[in-house]
Amino acid sequence: MFQTLKILKILSIKSECYGPIYRNKAEIIAWYKDWNKNGQVLEWPIKNIWIANEIAFVEWYFKCNYKNRISEFDGVSIIKFRKLQ
Repeated sequence: MFQTLKILKILSIKSECYGPIYRNKAEIIAWYKDWNKNGQVLEWPIKNIWIANEIAFVEWYFKCNYKNRISEFDGVSIIKFRKLQ
């Protein structure tokens, strides 16, 4: 389950579009556990990807069932890549 989280560095930050910000690896793992216990992704297609140097912009649509409530929205992820030291 947490294989994908192994790549997170201690200073990782995850910011949600509706307000919450998870500022470290422990907070991100707690969010991940809760979401996977209570949520189900129904759709998550990527619409566009733009990459410039070490930054990627990804436009997507997301639809899920979280605690028996269907939600859907458009979103954008901004991802900055850095070399591991």
